Amino acid sequence: MRKQRKGRVLLGLALVMALVITQIVGVPSALATEYHLDTWGDTAVLTGAVGGDAVFEFFNQDDPTGSGVFDPFVRINTNKKTEKGYNTSYRKLQFDENSSPIYTKDYLVANVPVVQLEENGPYYYEFQCDVNQSNRAAPAFYISLDKLEIYGTDNALMHLYPFNDATGPSADLVWQMKLDDWVRVNSLPNAGSGRRDFRVLIPYDLLDNYTYVVLYSQFGANGGYVNNGGYEEWGCRVGVEPPPGVPGIDIMKYVSIDNQVTWLDANYATRAEYVPVPRATPIYFKIVVTNTGNVELTGIQVTDVWVNEGVDSTPIDLTGLYPSTLAGGGSFEIIVGPLPAGYCYHTNTATVTGVYSDQTLTDIDVAKYHGT
Repeated sequence: MRKQRKGRVLLGLALVMALVITQIVGVPSALATEYHLDTWGDTAVLTGAVGGDAVFEFFNQDDPTGSGVFDPFVRINTNKKTEKGYNTSYRKLQFDENSSPIYTKDYLVANVPVVQLEENGPYYYEFQCDVNQSNRAAPAFYISLDKLEIYGTDNALMHLYPFNDATGPSADLVWQMKLDDWVRVNSLPNAGSGRRDFRVLIPYDLLDNYTYVVLYSQFGANGGYVNNGGYEEWGCRVGVEPPPGVPGIDIMKYVSIDNQVTWLDANYATRAEYVPVPRATPIYFKIVVTNTGNVELTGIQVTDVWVNEGVDSTPIDLTGLYPSTLAGGGSFEIIVGPLPAGYCYHTNTATVTGVYSDQTLTDIDVAKYHGT
């Protein structure tokens, strides 16, 4: 899996609530623990089978899940009592996901808000969920969340869940609900589609080395709290600002095969997607580095490797082409070329590192082509 520290969107919440657990309704048994999210403020801490503790919080959210406020990345809707699905831009979809790319799509880790529950407290990645039940009579307005799994990957076209098939793309499981844990969610307090009901917070460092996040969930299999209409939708808040003192770095690498007229992102998932380039055609690479945080980074270092003929990996001399420091929000670009296109399939990798205080941040990106 490609190691990467992407830029983050962080939100400091002035909630000096010290993680008040108003209702961890655990029903401990030898087999399972049941948690309830019934009323605004209910909070539960679930220790995952993978990834440590996650916070589940039921909240009063008056903002509609519309454009500019909430960005959905997977909508699950079916007439079945039990429903499941995950976000991806790959089609054909595997389970009960809505096929519209507006509602079911890949999602960048860089777009996931990072929040704090209290000032100077730890950071968490935040995901929000909107549940919808058509029946308003008890207990039909409840639905169970039976499975929640969060993966990190560098592939936007994930398929073949649980992503361990040798013929498909890979992803790393970073957080997973325990097999016998489940959560009962009340759909009435924030009734109606377009109103989020609860959020899940996972430790901040779990996704810090990936480009995309994949969230798999299943509803309706526990306690008789089945799906009875509507849809369940996961997504993230948008437009939040980072608090002071938050570093971040991002690198993007592009390739041009038409003398810099067009720049291609060229992060292709399969060789069939690689752009064919006649051998010896002049190609150019463009590297864009951005300080995605709000503090200055020092010790900036950029390296780029030229893969020639699919055999040799030769470092490209970038001396004097970029600054050693970069202000918060600042960016710069480097143009490399022309270089002769080699034969066969090529993956050319650029890396950036920067330092803030005692933290070293790094990010990589690739540009691919097929020399013919």
